[in-house]
Amino acid sequence: MFASILRALLKPPRQSYSKPSRRRLPPKLIPVERRKLSKVSNKRVSQAKPRPFDPATAKPQAQKQTVSGPAYIVDGDTITLRRIQVRLFGIDAPELNHPYGQIAKKALRQMCAGQTVNAEILEKDDHGRTVAICRLDDGRDLSAEMVKLGLAIDWPKFSGGVYQQFETPDARKKLWLADARQKGRMYLWYRFDLEKGRQTAPGGASQSEAKTEVLEQAAPECTCQICGAEMVRRTNRKTGATFWGCSKFPKCKGSRSAD
Repeated sequence: MFASILRALLKPPRQSYSKPSRRRLPPKLIPVERRKLSKVSNKRVSQAKPRPFDPATAKPQAQKQTVSGPAYIVDGDTITLRRIQVRLFGIDAPELNHPYGQIAKKALRQMCAGQTVNAEILEKDDHGRTVAICRLDDGRDLSAEMVKLGLAIDWPKFSGGVYQQFETPDARKKLWLADARQKGRMYLWYRFDLEKGRQTAPGGASQSEAKTEVLEQAAPECTCQICGAEMVRRTNRKTGATFWGCSKFPKCKGSRSAD
């Protein structure tokens, strides 16, 4: 019996081939470098407190400049208030010599007749004109009303598309020249002016040339530096200045000073 007990004690234990336990250790026993970062808690981050009022560095809030009064209509998207030329914000109406240009001007004149126009000045455009949101006494926005009539289209570049919802289905088809300007296709304007000038002005001159008083004094010794054609002496009706202009105008717009 004693021998059997001794053999049992000296016999090596059997090796276990069971899979190791996957029991997770409590977080306290996991080394710090092996701990995974916990997700951001759902607690809201406290916002920074506003700075206390300092009268030394405080600046007065800029007040919006407004102009009110009867409006003189220049065209479908430009008016004059208190001798200030104001461009209606966010829209593009046809020029006076373009299709529907005179109709747009007449519609805007009828809308503003006997009304006081209140203009909230925003900025100045590239041409030095004052851009403003113009409203009538009853609160109607002139820009929105012109778009609703189909006599102007929204200009997303400046308006952010606020007037696009008021466009009539055929507005951009009717005002295709205004739409072309927004898309940078100004060559359509030059083509239109050229074709219209051939049909209306005498001698094939365009309307822009008809506005200039022409003195038919040929100058054989003076030739155009662009196309080499003969130059004629002209006088600007607005400024009274004289200059040499190409005889092939408007196909060639070469000019030089008469001095």
